[in-house]
Amino acid sequence: MKKRLLLTSILTVIMCVSLIIGATFALFQSKSEVNIAVSSGNVEVEAVIANTEYKTLTQDWTAFTSNRADLDIGGYVAIDGKDITFANVVPGDGLKFDVQITNSSTVTIKYRVIVANTNDVNADLFNALNIKVNNVEY
Repeated sequence: MKKRLLLTSILTVIMCVSLIIGATFALFQSKSEVNIAVSSGNVEVEAVIANTEYKTLTQDWTAFTSNRADLDIGGYVAIDGKDITFANVVPGDGLKFDVQITNSSTVTIKYRVIVANTNDVNADLFNALNIKVNNVEY
């Protein structure tokens, strides 16, 4: 009986050891493959200045007919591509324009517009600007 009990115990220990060794090999030998596909979108955004109008003390709102319009007392408004120069203005001068943004991208984008004063000398003029985006005044 003791031989049978000893043999059963030894076989049980051998089976437990083989189970632990097999599980360890299975854990470290496992391999998984992942296929990752990356696709990128085409971002194509264009901004165009449109519906430009100016006014002076002596003249009401007038549509632009060229790239430059002279104002009263030596001031002028000039449009060069996407740059607008509003120079030597006096109280009563004004400028209105629309920026039309077209998204021809294959992805959806979120627009962020920054209106900044690049010349600290005219900070009061910049603070007096009326800015509207989609008819909401900022």
